[in-house]
Amino acid sequence: RTEFNDYGPLLSLGRLDRADRLLGHCQEVFEAAADTERLGKVLSARAGLANRQGHPGPAAHHEQAALRYHYVHSDPEGVAASHHNLANYLRAGAAPEEWLAHRLAATLLYRLTGMTRDLQDNLRQLARELADPAAAAAAPTTIDQVRQTVERVDGVRFGALLEALQPDAGRQQGALDDILHTARTMPADQATGLDRHLDQWEPVLAAILAATTGDQGALQQVDGVLDRYADTRDWAALAGVLRRILAGDRDPETLLADLDPVDTAIVTRLLDALAGRVQLSLADPPEPSDER
Repeated sequence: RTEFNDYGPLLSLGRLDRADRLLGHCQEVFEAAADTERLGKVLSARAGLANRQGHPGPAAHHEQAALRYHYVHSDPEGVAASHHNLANYLRAGAAPEEWLAHRLAATLLYRLTGMTRDLQDNLRQLARELADPAAAAAAPTTIDQVRQTVERVDGVRFGALLEALQPDAGRQQGALDDILHTARTMPADQATGLDRHLDQWEPVLAAILAATTGDQGALQQVDGVLDRYADTRDWAALAGVLRRILAGDRDPETLLADLDPVDTAIVTRLLDALAGRVQLSLADPPEPSDER
């Protein structure tokens, strides 16, 4: 269990091979000890690692196995997180109704258990996803549709867990209706969480600014950060543009081409700082996660 805690730091340092060996060893130990709770956690970790390595198929396979173990312990928080992660991995190849069912299952559990921060994060993500007309048309709209889809994964007993949290079927459906309405009507700037992302990227932008003035320590720090995000689906484009800025590119027209609104706002803030139009904060908020 103590060794397993090294997984997160190894992942942050980009030592993926070492993290993989560690997780394989932990899985063997937990299997021998029949520690199903820890097996759920280590399989979720293996899913995250596989996704980080660019293998969404194996990531989904590991997360489905993890989800079965989370249901053994009827832990709503672990179950919700696993449904959320599985939705992310399935987006690479599954039909929209499948991964959206897992996203909605997670959001329902966050709402019914009062996990407000996770609920808001999921609602913003749903709002971004449902902005795609094809996804919006495919989204499940009833509790039965969500349950039937997610319970295709062996060992998933979503209906039973939902009933334990809220026995009233009408209130279950009302919660789902409210989630869908909130996501479909959320303003675009709220859906992107723009202010939050700007705050989290501010220290990285400050380090880039310092690196452009010859600060070698800042340059080394920035290289490590951009190497890490270059392997992620959500931040790879931004990391590439920030490297171009480090190399001396300052043309907004070419730098901002094809960036989404969040990346555009982050790059624009850096360009403004380089031109002396704004001053960057040196505060140290949480580092951006690999996924938005």
